[in-house]
Amino acid sequence: TGGMRVIHVPLTPEQAAANCEALRKRLYSLLFDWLVVEANKTLSGEGSYAGGNFIALLDIFGFENFKENSLEQLCINYTNERLQQYFNEHVFKLEEQEYEREGIQWEAVEFNDNLDCIDLIGKKPLGIFDLLTEECSFPKGSDTSFLEKITQQHRKSKTIFTVQPRSRTQFTVKHYAGQVSYTVTGFLEKNKDHTHEHVMTALKSSSCNLVATLVQLTEAAAGSPGTPARKGSPGGRLGIRQTVAFKYRAQLTLLMQELASTSSYFVRCVRPNNVQQADNFMDEYILEQLINVGVMETIRIRQSGFPVRFKHLE
Repeated sequence: TGGMRVIHVPLTPEQAAANCEALRKRLYSLLFDWLVVEANKTLSGEGSYAGGNFIALLDIFGFENFKENSLEQLCINYTNERLQQYFNEHVFKLEEQEYEREGIQWEAVEFNDNLDCIDLIGKKPLGIFDLLTEECSFPKGSDTSFLEKITQQHRKSKTIFTVQPRSRTQFTVKHYAGQVSYTVTGFLEKNKDHTHEHVMTALKSSSCNLVATLVQLTEAAAGSPGTPARKGSPGGRLGIRQTVAFKYRAQLTLLMQELASTSSYFVRCVRPNNVQQADNFMDEYILEQLINVGVMETIRIRQSGFPVRFKHLE
């Protein structure tokens, strides 16, 4: 009545379960974001910390390489690649520029530039994330066709991307910390956002004030969930819904922009062993970590200049 109508959309048990799981994940994500905002408001005291001085601690889990790696591991490892690039920019490239400005005689230190790997995964429009998002938009898209597509696109990047002959389920990426093989089974399903706009609209009228507030705050920050993607925006080329990979990359980009606006200090942590035993220091295992994260190159470039620096007044 009143111009409104009810549309019944029949779902299979699998589709209904996927929608329920997507709704749970969306509510958890909204609640997490809200808690972070409220915590920052409380910690900042009067006013907002935005635009002011702040001290932040970024604690990132290390590379993941299990017997079977999926989309979750690809996202985590991509994050570590971006942070390693940020580390390289500050410790190596900026240090070299300062030595050149000061006229310091030094020998160039080679370091592992991981830009190729970052482009492989996240560069628009043909990186692994974008091709995954594109495949999710096709009715007959599948994990197998996704693997075929990224293989076709990146087969010439053999130094960082390989697929075993006749493999229909795995591809391997050479990260700065080592090779990781990913199993594509379930990639498309994990990447899809099954939360329909009408479900989010219904949540706005929830009898639970917190749930209704979470949805309203999200719309105020990002626009209405029904707003179509614009041409040129990630995922907008096909007018498809934002996927997990798309949103993850966008959030990571914001994080990197925030880091770039700060004065950063780095704490490198290494694991003493891979068997979780006390007082067990595996020398080769520790050395491998130090090499992979660039600590050895950092020491060499510091030795070339002045590792301890005082201001003139000191």
